Amino acid sequence: MKKTVLLVLIALPAYAWCQALPNNIRAQFTMDRLMSNGISTRSNDLVGLAAPPGRVLGDTYLDSKWNVGSVLIKGKENMIEGYPMKYDIKAQNVEIKTTLGVRLLDVKNVGHMFWVDSLTQQPHYFVNAANYKFNGVPMIGLMEVLADGKVSLLRKSIIAVKQPTYNAALDVGTRDTKILKKAVFYYNQGDAVVEVKSKKKLLESFGEYGDEVAAHMKLNRLDTKSARDLTEIFTFYNSKLPATN
Repeated sequence: MKKTVLLVLIALPAYAWCQALPNNIRAQFTMDRLMSNGISTRSNDLVGLAAPPGRVLGDTYLDSKWNVGSVLIKGKENMIEGYPMKYDIKAQNVEIKTTLGVRLLDVKNVGHMFWVDSLTQQPHYFVNAANYKFNGVPMIGLMEVLADGKVSLLRKSIIAVKQPTYNAALDVGTRDTKILKKAVFYYNQGDAVVEVKSKKKLLESFGEYGDEVAAHMKLNRLDTKSARDLTEIFTFYNSKLPATN
């Protein structure tokens, strides 16, 4: 006896046959289309987020926080005392926070300035750089006095701007602009200043005390590239100089 096989087709819900990619999308995403059309120039067809713009990292302040201090006005005896202050290196202004708002004092009018770091409670002393000449030219801005004496150690902070390096074609680099601060150290010879560059030249400038200073540096492992160590070097050197009446 022959057996008859009955095929029964059952109607399934439409969603059971759905593909992950609809046919129209599948047709659009073909290698042939990409190879023939190339890269689209219709930027208005794109949906999504644009690349984030570059940021400006850093600031132009010697210290971005407010530090309470005092300013002696150049050529005068009166002093602005007990106010929170900032020094803007680029604008060459001292910002002073008062009850009436922030006031700006042009650095040209500053004789000396002093403040106490609001975090470390360490004092910082500044002098107008115009009191000194570098290569015969009066300097501009404020310089911090790290070691005071016959030969003072001075630190001048300068601003350097590092431009973005982003390459859109390669998608490498950074979009950000960076504001960097660099410290340059000087010591005075009268009203002229000399930049601290090498250990050898620095020791030569100490003349007859050069060997003693060198021995002190070696004993205490002092480095001329460190602000703290340089302060110790000049403090020691000044202690060797004969006192003036």
